[in-house]
Amino acid sequence: MGAFFALNIWKTCDCVVCLYKAKGNSPLIKNFTTMSQTENIAASAAKLSSSWRDEVNQIRTRLNSLRARSCWDRGVNGFALDLLDSYEEICEYCENEGEPIPELCEKTLLNGATNWDSYCYGGLALIYDEDIAKALCTPSELKRTNYGRNDPNPRETWMDVQARAYFQAYRRLINCA
Repeated sequence: MGAFFALNIWKTCDCVVCLYKAKGNSPLIKNFTTMSQTENIAASAAKLSSSWRDEVNQIRTRLNSLRARSCWDRGVNGFALDLLDSYEEICEYCENEGEPIPELCEKTLLNGATNWDSYCYGGLALIYDEDIAKALCTPSELKRTNYGRNDPNPRETWMDVQARAYFQAYRRLINCA
């Protein structure tokens, strides 16, 4: 019987699919494992090699060492640190309950929300326009928007601006991991 060789590997949302082709040119599609199982195996191996606390502290150090030159960047860094604190609280809870430590990924950071818009609009982030404006704007922008009482521009609300900032904070956090 002939040996199989892999032609293509597809990663989908739910599974890893490999297309094999035998010598007789008959394709065989084989579904190995679901992505969540693969991610859990990789996450477990990573957790065994180092403590999650060490990992969180290293990420926090990297985030704090990033040089933010604008108010927007400082606000995004602050949101990234807030997300990291949230992840740390989740890990502490799981550790105390004897549950496995979750992987640092978007799903974990969203804490049940479907996306960053629903995260912000659902009350998991800042809820007052003035607070959002203070976190992300320069003094001149604050004055122009009446310290957050007016919309930042005709196309967005402050929650939309915060959702953009949280998405960037998530990307920055993942890049530092």
